[in-house]
Amino acid sequence: MSNTVQQTLRFNAILTIQLEDTNQLSDFLKAVVLESLPKVESNPQILLSSREAAKLLNISERTLWGFAKSGRILQPIRIGTSVRWNALELRRWADAGCPSHEEWILYKK
Repeated sequence: MSNTVQQTLRFNAILTIQLEDTNQLSDFLKAVVLESLPKVESNPQILLSSREAAKLLNISERTLWGFAKSGRILQPIRIGTSVRWNALELRRWADAGCPSHEEWILYKK
């Protein structure tokens, strides 16, 4: 039997508004709804090392470098002596069916 987590939002509010205050009511309701949504923590890391990029694609680093050398995968970003791949671009590339670098450039247009 699996355990589930249930979140319940309960609040009591007494509002007295005038008709001309509808914008304030709208802002208040938006704030209440946004506050009630679960906080989504996004990964702030957008540039991946070759090890991390290979792991993301479920391939070996050697295969990643082979793909990069042959033009099979989008090219990495060079920052000084570091080589990094854009995580979002890699995900989009994989979702598009892993086209060649040339096809990917045309696909993005």
